[in-house]
Amino acid sequence: MNKELGCQMNKVVLIKSILLSVFILCVYNIKVRAQNSYQVSDFNVVVGKITDDEGNPLPGVTIRIKGKTIGTVTDGGGNFVIYVKKGDELIVSFIGYSASEIPLKDQPASLNANGLKITLNYKNILHVSGEEVRESPINVFPFPPLSGYTLAVLDNEIFDKTETLGQMDKVLIRALTSGGYDERSYFIIPDGFALVTRIESITDDGSSIFNSERFAINELKSPTFSDFFAPRSGLFRMFAFIVTNKPFNPSLKDADFEALKKLSRVGYNILPSDLANKKKGKDYFCTVLVYEFVSTKPNSKLTVQSAHLTAYEHLQRSKLLLKLNSK
Repeated sequence: MNKELGCQMNKVVLIKSILLSVFILCVYNIKVRAQNSYQVSDFNVVVGKITDDEGNPLPGVTIRIKGKTIGTVTDGGGNFVIYVKKGDELIVSFIGYSASEIPLKDQPASLNANGLKITLNYKNILHVSGEEVRESPINVFPFPPLSGYTLAVLDNEIFDKTETLGQMDKVLIRALTSGGYDERSYFIIPDGFALVTRIESITDDGSSIFNSERFAINELKSPTFSDFFAPRSGLFRMFAFIVTNKPFNPSLKDADFEALKKLSRVGYNILPSDLANKKKGKDYFCTVLVYEFVSTKPNSKLTVQSAHLTAYEHLQRSKLLLKLNSK
């Protein structure tokens, strides 16, 4: 009798232990998701414009984050875009004017800093749309990325000998250069970077077309110089390598060709040194996004289409997977 009672008590203890473990795991997962969500939304896009006292736009004004080398410059219309975190301050400098420190707040602001008129607006990165990417006068990479892609997370063994984001970038560059992807654009994203290739022409099975028309999509312009056409009918693609420690889901914003075309053409030419020197940590990963496009006839506009191949198949057919795994 005592033996049976002991067995029953052991079962009760075991069940309680299992239930407690499940409860702790659920609470932990909820906390992790909440923490990740907070960390991602903690980043914002500052969209600004800088003019002189008379309202004339000033191109070439330097805007950087205080204490860092990450920054940008205004375009011909005096416009700029920069990613910031809570607590960041901006340093604005221009020839002939004293440098100004601009504290950032959570609401739009218009101010006069040493003779420069500065207008600031803020937007959470979770809400950047394809239309805003398309219409923005400068480079913005939406995070989470615009939907419409197929993805693959690269094996961490590819980067097992790297200690910084810059070293991860060198692994990617070596593979891309070997594969003929000589022109690329960099964008800053939360705690990492995005590396985007130009849009290329591919065969139906996903192989790259190694001739003069491979990247011709970005060279043929309409008479208005605003639209780009494909020299041939068929399939096209663009790779985006996302290096960060922030988990993400597809954005609720749909991608379109004009927005993605811009991402393939603008951006930093090199990885900013602050990011290049940043320690990657064990929680960093590289996700490859592949966007597919189709042209129904020669010299027609491209449209985004649902991927007919997986990202892994695209990496294989482009030979990039082989090159990435080459030590």
